Amino acid sequence: MGNVIYCETKEANTPYIFFNTRVQVYSYEEVCYYIINNPSLISADDFSMEFVDWVRDKLNMPELADKLTKELEIEINGFERFLDTFLTAYNYLTKEDVRLFFVRYKDVSSLSEPLRLKKQADGYLNFGKYVRAIRIYETITALDYVDDELMANVYHNMGVALSKNLDFAKALVAFEEAYNINKSEITLNCYLTIFFMLGQEDEAKKEAERLGADIKAFNKLLAEYHEHENDYQTSEEGRLLIASRADDKYGKEKEARVKEFKLIEQWKEDYRRQTT
Repeated sequence: MGNVIYCETKEANTPYIFFNTRVQVYSYEEVCYYIINNPSLISADDFSMEFVDWVRDKLNMPELADKLTKELEIEINGFERFLDTFLTAYNYLTKEDVRLFFVRYKDVSSLSEPLRLKKQADGYLNFGKYVRAIRIYETITALDYVDDELMANVYHNMGVALSKNLDFAKALVAFEEAYNINKSEITLNCYLTIFFMLGQEDEAKKEAERLGADIKAFNKLLAEYHEHENDYQTSEEGRLLIASRADDKYGKEKEARVKEFKLIEQWKEDYRRQTT
């Protein structure tokens, strides 16, 4: 979950896995933490009888499981009552915590379609589900009733997701679209950094000049990039890529292909996790 959560209830040996994000939880407290921090990603799909059985059998909470089963059978407002029953079953959350969650949950439900979709996509982006996020961002950009500020934010975040998914060509397009609207230094830096990552520093400088970037700011950005690049080169992924390029340079094509295959397999596994 990324945070230390103090648990007073029984911890399960087998985790429950949320359908959309693939986040694994092992305790009642972790489920509560996940729910209240992700109102835009919570859906009834995550809380079927499979979840109730996990509560009963793995958390050893049969009474709570019985109550949740009854809530699942209610059609009108059943899901909200289900969540309330779960969140208030023990003392991990205060009444005010639960009240504020439902305010945020209902706020998400009442948002305009573009805003609601963006919150959902941002949630997937934060969980590293880049492909899911990209698909939703693309859906928003196809709408014809999105204001400029929101559209710029959508394009910027889509650029982030695309770059993390190693689709640098499309990331450039997304960041440029965002910058054309918002003229943000942050967006411009992201745009130029993609050129650095592609080994196209001269092209980056030309783009910086075309877009009127300050030369001192550009040089500072480039220096920061090289500093981070040194950290990347010491990572397993970085070492594989560097070794592959070296083998290519010295005519060791077979060795290069083996290293590239290992790297591609790593990327493919990341992709499979994103699209699960």
